[in-house]
Amino acid sequence: MSSWRESGWENASETTKKLLRHWWREERARRLFFCQIEAVETIFYRKAEDALLTLAGEWKERFAQLQAGRRWVSAVNRWSRLGEWDFLVCRDPQ
Repeated sequence: MSSWRESGWENASETTKKLLRHWWREERARRLFFCQIEAVETIFYRKAEDALLTLAGEWKERFAQLQAGRRWVSAVNRWSRLGEWDFLVCRDPQ
């Protein structure tokens, strides 16, 4: 994770980078522990990596992934310490 972090979170979306920069700010009133931020970085990194590998995935696999994503977002929202998250499905316009 450290090499991805040092690269400025290469290939991450601007929204992801902005969120990670916010969480890493030292002047935050309630700073997260290093391991909490690194865990979220790992999720972002793996999700970006998985998205590239599964673009042509089968319907059942894709459905299972979507359901897992929905459950994860729901769990994050119930925990409520990472703000409110939305689950969106992006589709290729072509």
